[in-house]
Amino acid sequence: MTREKNPLPITFYQKTALELAPSLLGCLLVKETDEGTASGYIVETEAYMGAGDRAAHSFNNRRTKRTEIMFAEAGRVYTYVMHTHTLLNVVAAEEDVPQAVLIRAIEPHEASC
Repeated sequence: MTREKNPLPITFYQKTALELAPSLLGCLLVKETDEGTASGYIVETEAYMGAGDRAAHSFNNRRTKRTEIMFAEAGRVYTYVMHTHTLLNVVAAEEDVPQAVLIRAIEPHEASC
């Protein structure tokens, strides 16, 4: 993720999911592949606060192969498939504090695929 095409530092993500969620609004999300580049501005986010959040995959500090990434350092990406859609989350907070922000919507910016 970037602001004005400059990658964000890891320290940007080292805050609670509630603080990170609004900070991500307006950031440019870029996906580069061999086929080309696609990007969009983040326009909607949703915070998941981890152990105490019943809606979070990591509720009660539940650690599974799928959720282990939520316990990693901030700035990592956690993806999973639900009803044929791949959902994208950004890990927040500090290591072993399983918080994440769901990127709910982006506004398309550029595609060269």
